[in-house]
Amino acid sequence: MTIGIFTTDTEGIVRSWDDRLAAMTRIPEAAARGRELSELIPDLEARGLGDRFRRVWSEGTVETLSPLFHRYLIPCPPAIASSGFEYMQQKVTIAPLQEDTRIVGAIVTVEDVTERLERERQGGSEASAEAVKAPAAEAKTRLAALGDDRWDVRRAAVDSLVRESDSDTMVELLRSLRAEHANPSVLNSILQVLVLSNLDPLPALIECLRDPEVDLRIYAALTLGDRRDPRGIPALIEALDDPDANVRYHAIDALKMLKAREAVESIAAIAESEDFFLAFPALEALIRIGDGTIAPRLVPLLDRELLYPTTAQLLGTLGDASVVPPMVATIRRWCEPPSESSTAPPDSLAPPLSERLRAVVGAIAAIYRRYDKNYREGSYIVELTRHAFGGDPPALMPPRECEALLCAISGATGSELSDLVLLLGWFQGEAIETVLVELLNEPSVRNQVLYTISRYGRRICEKVLEQLEAPSSSTRKAAAIALGRIGDPRAVGPLTELLHAEPDLGVAAANALAQIGDAQAFESLLELLGHPEASLRLAAIGALNSLGHPDLSARIFDCLGNFDPYVRESAVKIAGYFAFPNCFDRLFACLTDPHERVRRAAIEQLPLFEDLGHFGQTLPHACEILRQALREETPPVRAAAAHSLGHFPWSLAFEPLREALDDEDPWVRYYAVRSLIKSAKHHTRGDRTTAIDGEAIAVLLDRVQHDPANPVRAASAEALGHFGAVEAVPLLVSLSDSEEGDGDVARAAVQALGEILSEPESNEETEEALAALLKVLRSRDPQRRLHAIRASVDCPNPEIEKVLRWQAATENDPMVFLAAIDALSRRGTDSAIATLIELTLESRCREACIDALAHREPRDCRPLERRIAAIAQGLSHRHPEARRATIEVLARLKHPEASALVLSALEDGDASVRLSATVALGHLGNPCAETKLAHLARHDPDIGVRRAAQKILQY
Repeated sequence: MTIGIFTTDTEGIVRSWDDRLAAMTRIPEAAARGRELSELIPDLEARGLGDRFRRVWSEGTVETLSPLFHRYLIPCPPAIASSGFEYMQQKVTIAPLQEDTRIVGAIVTVEDVTERLERERQGGSEASAEAVKAPAAEAKTRLAALGDDRWDVRRAAVDSLVRESDSDTMVELLRSLRAEHANPSVLNSILQVLVLSNLDPLPALIECLRDPEVDLRIYAALTLGDRRDPRGIPALIEALDDPDANVRYHAIDALKMLKAREAVESIAAIAESEDFFLAFPALEALIRIGDGTIAPRLVPLLDRELLYPTTAQLLGTLGDASVVPPMVATIRRWCEPPSESSTAPPDSLAPPLSERLRAVVGAIAAIYRRYDKNYREGSYIVELTRHAFGGDPPALMPPRECEALLCAISGATGSELSDLVLLLGWFQGEAIETVLVELLNEPSVRNQVLYTISRYGRRICEKVLEQLEAPSSSTRKAAAIALGRIGDPRAVGPLTELLHAEPDLGVAAANALAQIGDAQAFESLLELLGHPEASLRLAAIGALNSLGHPDLSARIFDCLGNFDPYVRESAVKIAGYFAFPNCFDRLFACLTDPHERVRRAAIEQLPLFEDLGHFGQTLPHACEILRQALREETPPVRAAAAHSLGHFPWSLAFEPLREALDDEDPWVRYYAVRSLIKSAKHHTRGDRTTAIDGEAIAVLLDRVQHDPANPVRAASAEALGHFGAVEAVPLLVSLSDSEEGDGDVARAAVQALGEILSEPESNEETEEALAALLKVLRSRDPQRRLHAIRASVDCPNPEIEKVLRWQAATENDPMVFLAAIDALSRRGTDSAIATLIELTLESRCREACIDALAHREPRDCRPLERRIAAIAQGLSHRHPEARRATIEVLARLKHPEASALVLSALEDGDASVRLSATVALGHLGNPCAETKLAHLARHDPDIGVRRAAQKILQY
């Protein structure tokens, strides 16, 4: 291969640089990505090549750089030594890089033609290609070149015709298509020109769609689909009745590409036909078109042996609550025993019942999840499903259907098993509950089963208790968790026995006992306070805290004097949590315990005794104890003292913490910095003097620059941001590029810059901070971009929002992409909301933007009514797709004002928008909409809108 590829954004920043291009140009990918083109190609503007790129970005043209005229794009030596050329000769194509209809950059192919040019300098294919591309070349010459045996000559002719074709040339092209469509070279070349050209070939293509030659009709349909021109839809719908099946197939595919809602009825009729060759692509087309009103009509196709999987996919994707009862009716019919009068032999080729059941259950589960996510109404689908199964009461599934669905679990994996567990969990009954409990053995659905069986309550307790004897440790642990959620006292005995199993099981049992809250477990949990495993001791402490046993204070008093340091440590933590008055003297004595771990626990609990005066102590005295510990204790105890000081007032904590910042142990210094932040957060700047703030900043600056431990430097940098230390900006800017400590110092510096920029003041330092943050936002490292986005959420500068918009539109890393959308939503400004609505035009952004607008509150906490008003601006967007997305957001908000705005969209001039509003009102159940819906049901010019309105009104 002698072709390399790179891409840019619309600002000329290189976004990708493939390995082949790196080898050709000797420029590594890391050195190219993220840089401007003008840096990589210093003479780009001087040679007039910058204008070529700008035309591609702004107009969507395809630009070709010829080696005959331009020599090269990227100056670099030839791959093989050449006597005739100093630089590698390159043939370059610059094409627009698009997301749906939006140009987001350019894709550039660079071909090394040095060797070929040197070999063919006296003539050959490249000279012929250049002759074809020359402006003086006649149209006939270029048309003739479309059939040339040499691919590069054909390519040159296509480029030239796309760029310079006129109406006469287009007529000649179509004549060539008629005459030579059997020649693959001519055909492919002409199709490329027809798709890429700015001229209008539509009338001629429609005429070709009616030509007697079958192949010509096929290629006309294919081209109409590729051009994405909706004016071709009526002719393509007419082609659905073409006598040739291949033409009908390509007409269906073209209508799918065009998302032609007008064709839904006709395509549905094909899906209902007996012709599998066309029915299958028809179903796929309906899924792509996305008109859910047709879904109820297609439920009977579940009985087609070859079509049921795609039909189920369609119903799950497009269907709403109305298709759930007929799908359940289909399941029930499948489960009926064969009629005694039936003499037809069983069809050995029919798919097994379990396979069909899993497909339909998957569709019901998909509808449930969509209702639950979008409208918080998954319970409605649950009730519909229960009543459709016809059990008595509805929560009991009839025996035949129950047996069949339980059998379908065998062989189910992944999402199929998850869907079955979901649906079966909506029902009660001995058989279902037994199978679900046994599925605790299945890791892929264990969490889902835990949630499901926990809702059954105490009646399932005995079955879950049996799983405590399972051979798998993970199953026993899951059973213990389930028993805690069920909360049945019958589980206390078996769970206390489990306390002495391996630590993981013991922790799960202790946590379950805490949830049950039964006093029977008190003694067993007390015995664990001296267990050598720290996790088990902590679980026992938490459980005892939850039980709140009346004897706890007396028993903890005894434990504080126990000979075992583990017991004393655990007792200190419990006594501190409850602040038992009878335990204070002993807890205070633990400050001088011979064992370090006990002293550390006592230091940690000291701030929890809020009313120290009740024990004859004062806050300053307690603070002095901590200060003394910082001077005299072991490093772990000193670190605990530094951490505890964060709970004390700033006026008492600052001096001891400042001393702790000079401690020889890095963790003491680290916790001292964290406590400075914590203590300062509880006291506004008005409660602290400017002098003390300045002193704190000076100390933190020293730590950032000179501390040998990176965690301390990172924490200090973060603290500078909290203190709004504008004077620290130059240092933070320099650190934002640091790679020390796996980049943790740089991340903290970026976070601090974001906090400083969140303040409204603007000066030279904040301008420098802004420039640094913008640089990190454009970093080549996705993790750095991610941290910069999170740091910039509260920064009001419009430049930040501009970069976030660009990242949301073009970012390839999914984490960074979602973070940019989340940041825009949390900013909550009118411009950010407008950006998210605009981004719904990008297919990959649509769902994430809708979810962000509907479910995430902005940081400024402004009234929901103001946010709704900003979102409603999307109803006047020029593009119907954005208006449809806006309707979906407003419907998910479930607010009276939002519903009124959806109602107003029934008057939109675009049928697809009216359809979206109609469907949304059906979900919302707005009684005010009945009059307008009744009018639409009778008089709307669009059949899909009429059908949706009629379904809601139950005509």
